[in-house]
Amino acid sequence: MKSCSVAHILAACIAAVLILAASVTYLCAHHQGLLDVVNPFVELMDSLFSTRRMGSKSNYPDLSAVYHSFAIFAFPISAAWYIAYSYFPPAWWFAGTYSTTKKLTRTCAVMFFLTMIVGYFVSETGQDARLFHVGTSLETLLLFGGIGFGVCGVMLGNAMIDVWKITTDR
Repeated sequence: MKSCSVAHILAACIAAVLILAASVTYLCAHHQGLLDVVNPFVELMDSLFSTRRMGSKSNYPDLSAVYHSFAIFAFPISAAWYIAYSYFPPAWWFAGTYSTTKKLTRTCAVMFFLTMIVGYFVSETGQDARLFHVGTSLETLLLFGGIGFGVCGVMLGNAMIDVWKITTDR
């Protein structure tokens, strides 16, 4: 029987965060009183991460703000998951030195990943611009709304590993 690694625990945390976000949003959609209770947390998250803007152009901006206020935690957890998944099991992956060409290539990759992450967070306004119609269907938001946070977290984790590899010459 395999032991439970850090990557498995973080993957479970990502799932738990997204399930919590979907559950709280679903309950807020059906119980106005719960929306009033959750609103101070949403306002706090909006002041830190502008989560209200992430759903401002959807058909249900208040519920979208509730979802994004909880789901945004999947972003740093996904970055930690990618680092744990890539680093802890295969320690040999960090062995060896980088040539100048490889360092330049990885530096460009880091800039690309960081640009994509910033671009996602700047352009996320709750519209149906992606494959999934998260702006017009609450069910689609609840099922697939966290994909962007997870992908951005993986890109951030990859960029952090590359920065570590480039700067330590390993």
